[in-house]
Amino acid sequence: MIRGPDGRFKSVSWRDALAVVAEVAHKVEPEEIVGIAGKLSDAESMIALKDFVNKMGSNNVWCEGIGENTSAYLRLGYIMNTSIAGLENADVFLLVGTQPRVEAAMVNARIRKTVRATQAKVGYIGPATDFNYDHQHLGTGPQTLLEIAEGHHPFSKTISNAKNPVIIVGAGIFERKDQDAIFAAIETIAKQGKVVRPDWNGLDVLLLHAAQAAALDLGLVPQSEKSLESAKFIYLMGADDINLDKIQADSFVVYQGHHGDKSVYRANIILPAAAFSEKEGTYENTEGCTQQTLPAVPTVIIRALSEVSGIDLPYDSVGAVRARIKIGSSEKNYPGKLTFRVFITCVTAAFGGLIFGYDLGISGGVTSMDPFLKKFFPDVYAKEHNIKPTDNQYCKFDSQVLTLFTSSLYLAALVASIFASKVTRAFGRRLTMISGGVLFLAGAALNGFAQQVWMLIVGRMLLGFGIGCANQSVPIYVSEVAPYKYRGALNMLFQLAITIGIFVANILNYLFAKMENGEGWRYSLGLAGVPAIMIIIGAMFLPDSPNSLIERGQAEKAKKELIKIRGTNDVDEEFKDLVAASEASKQVKHPWSSLFKSEYRPHLTMAIAIPFFQQLTGMNVITFYAPVLFKTIGFGGTASLMSAMITGGCNALATLVSIFTVDKVGRRKLFLEGGAQMFICQLVIAAAIGSKFGTDGNPGVLPKWFASTVVVFICIYVAGFAWSWGPLGWLVPSEIFPLEVRSAAQSVNVSVNMIFTFAIAQVFTAMLCHMKFGLFIFFAFFVIVMSIFIHKFLPETKGVPIEEISLVWENHPYWNKFVKSSAQKNKIAAPDSQV
Repeated sequence: MIRGPDGRFKSVSWRDALAVVAEVAHKVEPEEIVGIAGKLSDAESMIALKDFVNKMGSNNVWCEGIGENTSAYLRLGYIMNTSIAGLENADVFLLVGTQPRVEAAMVNARIRKTVRATQAKVGYIGPATDFNYDHQHLGTGPQTLLEIAEGHHPFSKTISNAKNPVIIVGAGIFERKDQDAIFAAIETIAKQGKVVRPDWNGLDVLLLHAAQAAALDLGLVPQSEKSLESAKFIYLMGADDINLDKIQADSFVVYQGHHGDKSVYRANIILPAAAFSEKEGTYENTEGCTQQTLPAVPTVIIRALSEVSGIDLPYDSVGAVRARIKIGSSEKNYPGKLTFRVFITCVTAAFGGLIFGYDLGISGGVTSMDPFLKKFFPDVYAKEHNIKPTDNQYCKFDSQVLTLFTSSLYLAALVASIFASKVTRAFGRRLTMISGGVLFLAGAALNGFAQQVWMLIVGRMLLGFGIGCANQSVPIYVSEVAPYKYRGALNMLFQLAITIGIFVANILNYLFAKMENGEGWRYSLGLAGVPAIMIIIGAMFLPDSPNSLIERGQAEKAKKELIKIRGTNDVDEEFKDLVAASEASKQVKHPWSSLFKSEYRPHLTMAIAIPFFQQLTGMNVITFYAPVLFKTIGFGGTASLMSAMITGGCNALATLVSIFTVDKVGRRKLFLEGGAQMFICQLVIAAAIGSKFGTDGNPGVLPKWFASTVVVFICIYVAGFAWSWGPLGWLVPSEIFPLEVRSAAQSVNVSVNMIFTFAIAQVFTAMLCHMKFGLFIFFAFFVIVMSIFIHKFLPETKGVPIEEISLVWENHPYWNKFVKSSAQKNKIAAPDSQV
């Protein structure tokens, strides 16, 4: 119905009514639009109202009974954490601003039963009232609460001496102006009385209305009560207890409801809606448990209004709305887009991959340069140049000192990654990146000016410290900053930077090897300082990730940064999940020892298995020693560098494939396809080299078609790695760890990667000498093993927000026996700081 000029209502069609509403909504300024949900609203209707108001450009949407600036960040701060049944385990009750006998008969019955059975003590603060069990009326206002908090009240000792004390706070406090001061006093009492512990959470909030718990979960909290006074368009969804005197005379009011209380008489348009008993809807009780009403056809008024208004909401049924708020689902649909700020931030952070890639590419190149070998490794140089056609070609580069030059870096990276985890958690990801760049720069300088072998080794160790810091912090940082829909692609910029670093190193090796003064190797090693300077300068201008800021106690700054990088003000749901994850992480005081608990078994397994298998693909062997390998199978010196340059370019180009496909086809499919491709290529390469070199390493004259065939299949092999195990080996571990163990687990990931990189780099030339062409069969075997492992044990993480990843483990047929369910986690006590 619509109110006419004479003040009377007249019936109109739904289309006409919605057209009028849409017309008025578009005429007013976004900040003049307000939506208010009533105390009996269901979750589906509230999220639809919130989405509609947000899409109209306003954040002024709330639920009755929830006061201005009520904290809805931590769920444990507004539900009954003990559960109603759990009240029977308490021995002291402090009731603050609540009268359970009137407000919640079931809660009152449990308290009465406990008092009669165990003589539990009950203290009450509030107006005098009648209880049907013994109690102490401690006072009527906040002053009494303050006295208890300061220890000046006799009841302070009663709480302190209790085994399982409970504080029950009435929801009416949410509407008080002094709610922050009251909750601060309650927090103090909870700390002193150990109300909140790992084994007991006795802080309860007794909600009064059916809509309150879901409204707080969905972020329907008023930012300012003055927004109602300045509103020109007000949508009342069953809201009948608002102060109508605050509404301006010329404001346009839409009332959607079913029983028509006083708000109807102020409405300009009335949109009839079904009562809760007539529709399918979801509610949450004071324990935070969901309850659904059945049956009846749901009303989709707001959805229809959005269509008429030209801002279609993406759901047409109750099921679709539930998919929007993901009740009982592992997926969430956080608002936000891929902003230019996020893209530039992730590109800058990915510079950390350049230092790793440049080193991977440069190492093998300089070890194939004769001037370098002659100066630092004369034995290898003499062995290479004195080799006879009848000698075994597989063994001409077999030198443990030479391989120590390459592999010493990875031991240093291992040590650095362990220390970097503590720095990353305590001071943020940026400082770790800057530290990595400085250390890498120092190592590049020492290598470039090296005169003795020890200078090379020490320089390599400094490079390793830098790589350990960068590899520990960059993948985590990008995963935290990137929107979850694009997390895979943006995280793979790190791998793309690695491949670009390898490719650039190969080009420089090829050019510098031709320098007539024999000093080209110095330029190759010294120019590693360029990517180091890039990451140092870039990291200085990077913002801290919201996760890191929250972890370090800067919640307000974190929310502002989240709004900037998401490009929208509608970040409440994501921010709330980040805060909840941070609070859970604070429960874990010793993340390194916690990693060995059964609940983190899948995470620890992946942190070890994925980098272990990544090295056993054999790709890093190809990268380090491509020039040496090509030289071994008959290519000339510069020809071998050219072939390595070709494979490096193939690596960089193929990485782009994964960037554009990982968030569409998923991680598992890329892992498995890449594994199959590498397996086939390794068998072909083994057969080709075996047919020409045999076991004695004497190939005779190598035809061009043979050399070309080997290069082609190595390129196909490199491409398979570049769009699967290469980028995914860094992406998947960085996104699967919960915040509380994320830094420690990423250090395990980097450490394992470096251990096996070191081991394989150190023994490769010896393996090539003894296993000959069978080396490729060795790696092919492990590709089969790792593909089976991925198929059976790795869940798909595509499209899952990083703070919701734990749910994919809960739903996995094997890992679900180890991890805690979401319901179990909600029973974990909240930290004192968030009481």
